[in-house]
Amino acid sequence: MPVQIHGKSYLTVAERIAAFRAEYPLWTVSTELLQCDDTRVVCHASIIDESSRLISTGLAEEQWGASRINKTSAVEVCETSAVGRALAFFKYAGDEIASADEVANAVGSSVHKAMDNAFNSPKMKVWELLKRRGVHTESESKSVIKEISGKDASKMTDEDWQKVVDELELQQDEKDPAKQSENHGRIHS
Repeated sequence: MPVQIHGKSYLTVAERIAAFRAEYPLWTVSTELLQCDDTRVVCHASIIDESSRLISTGLAEEQWGASRINKTSAVEVCETSAVGRALAFFKYAGDEIASADEVANAVGSSVHKAMDNAFNSPKMKVWELLKRRGVHTESESKSVIKEISGKDASKMTDEDWQKVVDELELQQDEKDPAKQSENHGRIHS
C-alpha cells in the first residue's frame, strides 16, 4: 500500500521487494558495498534476470550518525536504499523514485506512523504468511487469496484482507503441534 507524503505516492522498499519477488522469483538482487569509512557508506544494487543479464541498478549514500538509525546501521540503511532505487528504476516506483523509507528519513518522524500502518497492514501480513507457507509467485498468491476470500485480490477491502490473515494464521496454528496443545479443550464456534 503506497504511503502518501505531500500528495505524492511512495512505495516502501519492503513493498517493492515483495512485488519483485512475486513477479520475478528467478531473478536476483545483488548488492555491493563501494565505500565504508568513518564518515559515509556507499552501496550499489543490481537487478539481474535469470539469464544473468543486468536489468537495473541503484546507488545510495548514507552518512554515519546522520539519523538515529544511522548511528549504528548506516550500512543496512544504505543497502536497503540502493535496492529500493534499483527496483524503482526497473519498474517498482510509486509517483517517485525515492522510497517511502528514504522520504521518511528526510521529512522526519511524522511520516513514520503512516509507514508503520503500511508495514502492519493486513495486506502485507497476508504476503508474509503466504511466503512462510511456501507460496512465492503472484499467480499462486492470488489463487490462495481467492480460495480463502472468494474475491479477487484487487477488489478486497482491509476487512477482507484481515479475514484472509485470520484464516492463514488459523491454518498455520493447526499445523503447529505446540499451538494444537494450547488450543486443546477450547470450544470453537
